[in-house]
Amino acid sequence: MSVKGIARTAMKLFSPVDIASYHEVMKRLPESIQTIRVAPGAAGLWVACALLAAGCASNQEQRERDLLRSPDTLCRDSGVATQGEDALSGPRVESEVVERACLKRIAPTPRRSAHQDLTAPATRRNPMDNAWNVPMPVVSDEWPHLGLSDHGSVSVGAVASGRLFNGAMLPFLGDHHVVLHEQSLRRTNFGTLELVELLEVAAAAVANDFPGAIMTVGNISRQGGGAIPWSISHRVGRDVDIAFYLLGDDGEQVVLPNMVALAAPDATAVYEGINVHFDVARNWALLHYLLTSNKVRIQYVFVADYLLDAMFDLAQREGVSKARLDGWREIVRQPRGTLPHDDHFHVRILCSDEDVAEGCRDIFGGREQIPLHHAGFKRRAQELLEIADSSDADERRLQALARLGWMRAPGGRSLAFRLLRGDSPAAVERGALELLEEVDASPQVKVLVAFLQRSEDGPAVAAALRLLRKTSTRYARKLWPLLNQDRVLEGPENFWTRRVDLLAGAVRLQGWVGDLASGVRLVPFLEHDREEVRRAALFALRAVAAHEVFPDSVLDAPPADLPGQWRRFLRKHRDVEENFRKTLAQRGYAVKHGVGRREANQLLRALLDVDWVSLSAQRTLRRLTGKRLAVDLKDKAHVRWLWKKTVRRKWR
Repeated sequence: MSVKGIARTAMKLFSPVDIASYHEVMKRLPESIQTIRVAPGAAGLWVACALLAAGCASNQEQRERDLLRSPDTLCRDSGVATQGEDALSGPRVESEVVERACLKRIAPTPRRSAHQDLTAPATRRNPMDNAWNVPMPVVSDEWPHLGLSDHGSVSVGAVASGRLFNGAMLPFLGDHHVVLHEQSLRRTNFGTLELVELLEVAAAAVANDFPGAIMTVGNISRQGGGAIPWSISHRVGRDVDIAFYLLGDDGEQVVLPNMVALAAPDATAVYEGINVHFDVARNWALLHYLLTSNKVRIQYVFVADYLLDAMFDLAQREGVSKARLDGWREIVRQPRGTLPHDDHFHVRILCSDEDVAEGCRDIFGGREQIPLHHAGFKRRAQELLEIADSSDADERRLQALARLGWMRAPGGRSLAFRLLRGDSPAAVERGALELLEEVDASPQVKVLVAFLQRSEDGPAVAAALRLLRKTSTRYARKLWPLLNQDRVLEGPENFWTRRVDLLAGAVRLQGWVGDLASGVRLVPFLEHDREEVRRAALFALRAVAAHEVFPDSVLDAPPADLPGQWRRFLRKHRDVEENFRKTLAQRGYAVKHGVGRREANQLLRALLDVDWVSLSAQRTLRRLTGKRLAVDLKDKAHVRWLWKKTVRRKWR
């Protein structure tokens, strides 16, 4: 389908006459994409055109009419309309069950209770303020089956680093469940087939015991899986947030469009004059079904301790033995090192046996478990290695390399480096580099340097430079030949052409792996013609010295005798650890006589600082914690969260 054809179809489908609401647009969008079956790039364009058409189709007044239902409150069995209240935004709910529930529109709320400090963003990962209701970009979720066995949805990798393919979509509105308003706009309602079926059956089970009960569902995963800005996990379709069942003062269920935190110890909240209470009976019915279901294996259910105690007290009164409840406390608990789960259940299921064979990894004791002894996993890995190494079709080899990377299969790393040494096509070399990044492989410096000296593929060069960041400092001199590669490369990446400055990347790389001895080679680049190279040199010098060294003004007006200034700096600042301590003190961190375990919290704060300070902080934390985590600046909030968990676990 052409670009114009997509645009015309999108405008026709989402014309002002047909738009009932933005919510309805989001509801109809996945069906349209699945029907047309366009390529991944065109699918992204389809989404953009559809959303653009929807946005242009209505002005602000029309949008208010679309998003807001009648201001009257729909209350179960009462027939009483409360004036002055906004209603639930979203599509009109025609289900007889939902019509009986009391629906009120509630604005997005912080995830903490009223008594907690809200001066900092109230979320685990500090997402952007404007990201709360943004639909996630559509990514390809087509599983490269390569003619091998196919079993529907495929969850590969771990919950914080994997992907979801052929995911099942939980309907926004079902007979006994509804997806929360914010999450429906985000379109994070995709999961494994097993999890989606579990949610639908669990909602029906609760409704069977409590007629009319509606389960409200939050984030699962986005289509295609991968990172989302609202959670560290939720990447592989095996995690789901389920908002609590709530009661009003009249004892009837209240269905809210967003999660609301319940204050301890009485588990209540007041919102826009509405009193809501934790519904112990319905929530225990849901939890009991999840724990006793034979459809899937539950790994964890995260919930605040005081809410769990209330449910287990009810369970004991109903005859559940204390021994059984104590056993369930290993599964159901408040997770350590995070905010109280006082507004929802976080449910995580274990990998299915079929997904384990494809590279699904559960996490136990903080470590991902690669199923090396699983017969299906070993058989699949061997099949993929043979395709990647000997297939005549480049596309098949790329798909096999991608799957080997997701699996972290034994033999994938050595195969990838072998492909980079030979005469493999450029596309296959890029696939090999992507595999090495996926498995977090230690670099073979000689192979990667030789590849960088001959490659003309910009994205592949960028990937090789990222891999070399893991090089030990003692091998930094082997990277100096790259400082002679003054080339700017281009190459296709997704829907655009990517430009990569190899020299700037090589200079910046010295900041990651170099030492003070590298400084004399880096100083001349402060006077390079390209600003990108000058900025890379300034970052690298500051990173190797753990000190500001030169001011920012050196980029525009470099002073005379820069090498001389560097030598004078070294006479007084050869102790890098002391340099970093002084840097932290100058930037307002509470450090006095050194940077050690007592200063761990200050180092965790420094992870969010400018790149060269963050990099120095990560190096120090690696030294203090036994080098358990790799240095990474791609997502500082993610890095800070991981380091925080590591430090607490190491010194608990």
